[in-house]
Amino acid sequence: MNKTKLPTEAQVKNLHKKYAKTDADFALIYTHCQVIDAIAVQLLDAKPNSQIDRDLLHVTCMLHDIGAYDVLENGKFVDGVRHGVIGEKILRNEGFPEQIWRFASHHTGVGLT
Repeated sequence: MNKTKLPTEAQVKNLHKKYAKTDADFALIYTHCQVIDAIAVQLLDAKPNSQIDRDLLHVTCMLHDIGAYDVLENGKFVDGVRHGVIGEKILRNEGFPEQIWRFASHHTGVGLT
């Protein structure tokens, strides 16, 4: 299996800044993604024999809510369930592979976003 070329930390952060309408929106969503990433790493570390790609997990955690900026108004979510589909569209348009954009489109609806 070919390893997916992943974006750098700077590229991920810049993508968040590109889509954030305000500094407050950036802080809210980017920090949330960092928290989700930290939780995912803890879960992965609890399974030392896991076949999960740690780098891919990190990138998908950091980008899973990139579509949330589009449904934020004055710091509140408006029709937030759409953010996954919006995130998929953003990541596709930015040229990311399916392994990454599919994570954005399929994570909604579990009550943990």
